[in-house]
Amino acid sequence: MPIRIARSSRRHGFCNVSDQPVRVLILSAPSCGLDQMFAELAAAAARRLPGLETLAAITAKYGVILEPPSA
Repeated sequence: MPIRIARSSRRHGFCNVSDQPVRVLILSAPSCGLDQMFAELAAAAARRLPGLETLAAITAKYGVILEPPSA
């Protein structure tokens, strides 16, 4: 199901509700460096599952605020 987020300042999130692995294709134009951010996130995840602090530190470099899931 395609999802369109009109403004970068709009809070949003994604979750996998199945028990199967999923892939997400994210398109951002212009990139504004987000391609590099996702490359860094992928590299961190390839080594081991990083903690939220590590992920937040990477995303913060690109102006993206990562918040913990709400209860």
